[in-house]
Amino acid sequence: MRTKPLFVNVSTVIAFGLFAVFIATSFSSAALAFSTPWQAHLHGRTRVLIAKSEQVNGKTYLDGVVQHELDKGWKTYWRYAGDAGLPLTVSSDINKPALGEVELMWPAPERVMETNMQSFIYSGNIAIPFRAEWKTPGKTSEDELNLSFMVCENICVPVNLVIPLQVKADIVKTEDKEAVSALASALKTIPQRDSKSFTIRDVKWVKRDAVEFIELDVISKQPLDKADVIVEGAGAYRFNPPGASPHEGGTRFRIAVERQIKHAPVPSTLHVTIITPTESAEYDVTPASDEPKAGEPTPSSSPAAVKP
Repeated sequence: MRTKPLFVNVSTVIAFGLFAVFIATSFSSAALAFSTPWQAHLHGRTRVLIAKSEQVNGKTYLDGVVQHELDKGWKTYWRYAGDAGLPLTVSSDINKPALGEVELMWPAPERVMETNMQSFIYSGNIAIPFRAEWKTPGKTSEDELNLSFMVCENICVPVNLVIPLQVKADIVKTEDKEAVSALASALKTIPQRDSKSFTIRDVKWVKRDAVEFIELDVISKQPLDKADVIVEGAGAYRFNPPGASPHEGGTRFRIAVERQIKHAPVPSTLHVTIITPTESAEYDVTPASDEPKAGEPTPSSSPAAVKP
């Protein structure tokens, strides 16, 4: 099994590559002021704040947050929504000159189980960081951000917003403490690419008769019995909530797998997010296969019955 921190390009508007550069590369930065008015929509309101600009490898980027305030009982969705729902997408107007591709970085979500459906959600006040290339630094220009997302309670409502932006030439000379504080706070909610408190030791894709599950061994300083483990990276499979038990200086998680396509191959790479009450981290893992060979005895088909 190989593990490495996760930073996955999910789509053209849900991507992390530039944020990896943002975190790991030397750059110069400047504070700036940019916040749009709140736009009301059904069951909440949304706005955009720009906190600073960054110079990275000869290009200029604007870093900010999309802020949602949702009505009580309403929710919106993480980058992987689960069994239902749609995540936020943000794009600039291709006919405007100011901004290029917009990339999102996702705070750790909450898993919600409703009957047999699972969703990964946000509720209440939400701040999702983003980065957009500023194509006209030093020039005043106009653009628009197109936001699409879904909010749900007993019903689901799609929301599409167009937020006008006027990026001024001297914007980097001003400062908005609210925007800077909002971005700093939002970045603290993003799963890290590694954790100082726990690390993945081993991961297996286990097959026992008609039952499949992922067995994830995590070394940790403290028990992780209250942690959630979210698995992504295989659209042909559904990954259920984990069961946890103490195991050799850490925690063993067992995650039941449901095949959505009968003969789908086992994925070579999985994306794992571990969320505890105090921190979260993401990893890109390669599961080892654990399947009895022909003629070997088959253990119990129940994951809970397989001893640690």
